[in-house]
Amino acid sequence: MINEKEVEKIGKFWDRSVEKNRKSDKVIRFLKMLASEKRLPVKGWLRSVIRSHGGDATGWWHNPLVVRKINARICGREVDGRSAGIIEWLKNSYGDLFPLEKGISVGCGDGSKEIRFIRAGIVRNFDLYEFSEKSIESGRLLARRLGLAEVMNFRLGNALEEIKTPASYDFVVWNDALHHMPDVSEALAWSRKILKPGGIFAIDDFVGATRYQWSDRSLALARVVRETLPLRYRAVPGSPFRYPSAKIERPTVAYMIEKDPSEAADSDRILPSLTEHFPEAVVRKTGGIIYHLALHELMHNFSPERDKPLLELLMLIDEHCIPTSGTNYAAAIGQKTKGQ
Repeated sequence: MINEKEVEKIGKFWDRSVEKNRKSDKVIRFLKMLASEKRLPVKGWLRSVIRSHGGDATGWWHNPLVVRKINARICGREVDGRSAGIIEWLKNSYGDLFPLEKGISVGCGDGSKEIRFIRAGIVRNFDLYEFSEKSIESGRLLARRLGLAEVMNFRLGNALEEIKTPASYDFVVWNDALHHMPDVSEALAWSRKILKPGGIFAIDDFVGATRYQWSDRSLALARVVRETLPLRYRAVPGSPFRYPSAKIERPTVAYMIEKDPSEAADSDRILPSLTEHFPEAVVRKTGGIIYHLALHELMHNFSPERDKPLLELLMLIDEHCIPTSGTNYAAAIGQKTKGQ
């Protein structure tokens, strides 16, 4: 195997060539030589790392096997696609009520997740709120292309300030958006207020440490897992010769606020606030100490097919961490009690 000095030297040269938007012929020849001598892992791994330059495909949601395992924790079955688990859970629990007439989603992005709820027959019409004009523009184009423009009403603004009428929606969903709210208790109280009696609510979101202030135990578990991974699984995006430290640090609150003031702003209060405002809720914790924290920005190194045994083992470890170390993600559904 190449030694550490060679790795460092090659890595710096590689990064310089990528920054110039070109892959040097010298680097390519060197990679081919290493691959031919079996001094690097298989070509498929190398290609996935190179293509991940800029951060694409580094999150757990880009790995179909991981998504299927998470869906199984939600609905009991390994189904493909994000949101598929909570959609199946909703159908199994309240199937005779669907489709509901009117739903609302806050922080919808381009509405791609909400499209899945419409197509699955959960709800007929959606009011979709978002702060990003670019996301709304993309969402409207997507809705028109799919013939759903009439049932997807995109709105730029703050739903909590604009929607005040009690009992005005049949369905309220928070999908990877509640953890961006500055006061999750206020957001959930509002959700209950606007939901009709007998209406359905659903949450699939990050519920872990506020501002990513991970517990010592979570950091220790994540570090142990990283330390045991062969280097081929620890390459940073776009550079197969650079590897982050196995020690995962807790970011400062100041850094988190500067990077994104809304990220995990009040996230560790989501589950307690959910119990307070929606006592009817059934919660299923979906983990994340391993697939979200330990494998942060490393998922591009894993192939769902080639690395299936390792990924299944890591997901099993992740599941066993939930009772003792908490969860970074959770899904919840429930029906608002009639008469309230």
